[in-house]
Amino acid sequence: MRPQFVHRLWPMAKRSLPLQHWSNALWSTLAGKLPLRTRRPKKLPLNNKDGSTDAGGFTPFFAAIWQSREARSCQDSKADSLKSVAWHAVAYRPAPALMLGIMSFSDYLNGFAPADGMMHLMHSTTVATGASIIVQGELRTRPCTVYGGEDLLYLFYGRPAFKPLAGALPSGIDEHLPMCLVIDPDLLGEAIRILPFDSGGYSRYSNHTGVAVTRPDFELGPGCEIPMRLVRAFFDTNSNYYHQKPTADQGAIPITQLAARAFARLASDPALADDDDRRSTIEIQIGKTVPLAKALRAVIAPPVLLSDAEVMRTLDALPDVKRVTYSTYGRQQPTAYVGTVYDKVASFLIGEGVMS
Repeated sequence: MRPQFVHRLWPMAKRSLPLQHWSNALWSTLAGKLPLRTRRPKKLPLNNKDGSTDAGGFTPFFAAIWQSREARSCQDSKADSLKSVAWHAVAYRPAPALMLGIMSFSDYLNGFAPADGMMHLMHSTTVATGASIIVQGELRTRPCTVYGGEDLLYLFYGRPAFKPLAGALPSGIDEHLPMCLVIDPDLLGEAIRILPFDSGGYSRYSNHTGVAVTRPDFELGPGCEIPMRLVRAFFDTNSNYYHQKPTADQGAIPITQLAARAFARLASDPALADDDDRRSTIEIQIGKTVPLAKALRAVIAPPVLLSDAEVMRTLDALPDVKRVTYSTYGRQQPTAYVGTVYDKVASFLIGEGVMS
């Protein structure tokens, strides 16, 4: 006589169902929460238009419990339908990560102590845009195409990594020059999403991240210590992070840490590629407008901005904001001054005691 779980799985053997179907069905059977069903539902009535589920995106185990609870409160005619829906949740969702021994990126980072010192947040842009932001007195959100039109404000942790007008030809147009707004690190508490890289450039990273992970596998937060743990795990110190000197070796990271290994490969690769240091600069996403009066700590910009009458009048009302200028040298590409901006930001961070 066959053991119970073999008896219940035997019909599947005769149907030659796919391995994923077997895996999830076996897990469900051993959990003892749902009867084994081998007939596939024709549709997924549980799905909403946005791809979410009425079961709240739970793992199959909790989806099963949820459906079981709903079924008990319905008539018998509806119970059968809900059981079918619950089985679909079991049969068509991947097996739980814990069952497979795969640790999330967040869990991996929790194994590291935060790096010493919380770094400031950076918003880099052109002089023309920066002047408008300063006079308006706030950093505003904009609809993001990467996240389905969600209104977001993007900042980078500790590094002025964004390069405005990266492909612009040399000119003497001062409005094109780069500048940086340095934002109080306390704003990390307002983050709705944190990633270890520029989310908009993820499609360029696939040669390093591989097919076993996708962008959502790297999404973290909120949490003030998350960027500090990222720095510790992959760069050890704020200085190494700022100068992009990774210390993590993907070969030393267990194979079950898929996202951690992928990011270690991405951060340490020195080869020519169609991207820049944003591939390993921590991205902070804020979901609301940020008043400069509360958050702005420094402005790094050329004299043409910091000597403007409107800008000076606005900054005079913010006496704690440091004004740091850099020299320009005539007709240049805007990106020719990016290194200068990095040097000025580094000096500011050293003066704040968060980097050596």
